[in-house]
Amino acid sequence: MLLRMLGYRPYRNTDFRVVIEPPSAFTGDDSLGIALVPGTFAFTLNDSVHSEATHTAAGHRLVVPAVPDTLPAIAMLGCSFTYGYGVDDAEHFSSLLQAQYPQLYLDNFGVPGYGTVQSLLQLEQALMERPWEAVVVVLSSLHPDRNALTPSFRRELKVGFHRSGAGTDTALTDARFPYADASGKVGFVAWNKLYQHPPLREWSALVNAIFITIDHRKAAQLQPEQVTAALLLHMDSLCRAANTRLVVAALDHSDYLTAVQQQVAEQHVAWVDLDFDFSDPAMTNAPYDSHPNAEGHQYIAAKLAPLFH
Repeated sequence: MLLRMLGYRPYRNTDFRVVIEPPSAFTGDDSLGIALVPGTFAFTLNDSVHSEATHTAAGHRLVVPAVPDTLPAIAMLGCSFTYGYGVDDAEHFSSLLQAQYPQLYLDNFGVPGYGTVQSLLQLEQALMERPWEAVVVVLSSLHPDRNALTPSFRRELKVGFHRSGAGTDTALTDARFPYADASGKVGFVAWNKLYQHPPLREWSALVNAIFITIDHRKAAQLQPEQVTAALLLHMDSLCRAANTRLVVAALDHSDYLTAVQQQVAEQHVAWVDLDFDFSDPAMTNAPYDSHPNAEGHQYIAAKLAPLFH
């Protein structure tokens, strides 16, 4: 009772529900953790936000309008924000930029749940397949935890994809999720070893308080900021070797990202702040979902547009 008076509570999952038709939009991947299944899918977030997403044969989010892939190419790397979770194919910022710059070919590599570590692995493969005019990696305050696979993100990932439609949890059975250490060395964790939820955590404020303390200590030891900076520096090195320009586009602000920016700035990595305000309900699907809505994607596209001039 004392812990409850001090503000501690048993652990509760955030109320979040996703319905996908057909339900097989995502599958497990042995190095990226998650991959997109080709096809067209209808998403309903929390019974209120409806969108349709098309995944290409290459496992990328469809970018429209279609232009020849022989044009100078721009790779757009990131997570669900880049993917365009909750908006239609024509509404995510890669499509908006494609319509504005038809002389370029934009490829949307974004996948829900990804961090910079997946972007690095995607970049390594992409550079072997074709030349790129530029690579834009969209960075979020969520990514450092993802890159280090902190305890809190392991929990969110397991619970989140378990709720992402019938069969998703089963589809990830053989998946391995990447992470990196402070030197940028990449390792992998199997889906079935990613997270085991302590049952008492949902019933006892004391147990939950203990696990919160343990999780925070473990996260600090993993050094998420250093991990993220090391990954970005590796990506910049790969792009320089391929005569390709890398730009880091920071979606929002946090102590995490400030620390990351300070480290990569020493090596002159190109960085742009997008200053997206997730607290502005006009820019997100609030109160049903926190992802950018169509207006939010228009804002992001406008902030990114000067990079394409």
